[in-house]
Amino acid sequence: MSGAQPINPVVLVKSRDYLGVDRLAGTILQDGIFFYPLIFVNPSVSKTDFEPQATKLHNMVLDPKSDSDELIAQSMIVHGMLTLLCLYAKIICNHNVELIKKSGFPLNHQPVKAVPVKITGKVTVVKGKVAGTYQAKISKKSNKKAVEPDPATHQKGALYSVQLSTTPDDQNSWVTVCESKPSTKLIFLASAVTLGKRNWIRIYGVNSAGKGNPSDPTPFTPDIE
Repeated sequence: MSGAQPINPVVLVKSRDYLGVDRLAGTILQDGIFFYPLIFVNPSVSKTDFEPQATKLHNMVLDPKSDSDELIAQSMIVHGMLTLLCLYAKIICNHNVELIKKSGFPLNHQPVKAVPVKITGKVTVVKGKVAGTYQAKISKKSNKKAVEPDPATHQKGALYSVQLSTTPDDQNSWVTVCESKPSTKLIFLASAVTLGKRNWIRIYGVNSAGKGNPSDPTPFTPDIE
């Protein structure tokens, strides 16, 4: 993605976190760099050097009598080796997600899978700036501190469509009057509404995950001069 941080392998665990270092070292040995010698041909730390140190740490972790200071000291040794291996993997993988996964190291960030758009804000209808038009608007969710944003309702690049009906319970009665527009451009002709009756509007969004569910039908009364 343009402007996004490149995807790279990272160590993540701290040098004094001997449990985390032990787990990562085990992954590197059993299902990572040393498991794919045809890909990672000449690692910066050889398996003959790494495996004894990783095994020593693992045995110390399993031994309830291990001294905590000695555990941390051994963890820092293995962590240093992991850091060198991670730098090597970064060069070999060159931002390739599949290769990074094979290295055994975690990614600095996970690509976010697109989810269908959810319309949760209030839908309203106002007169358009151009005579003979209406504009549909979707109010944004108010931002609250300490609340994580919902990725399904905070999407860039999604396009929206507007549908009208006078009998909202009849799914076949909905007519699309504005299609594949940004949320700020949901403008439709006044001739699309039905005079003398209550009209209903709903909006749905489309992104790479497909078509999202439409918003709840919202009534409005046409007011055309």
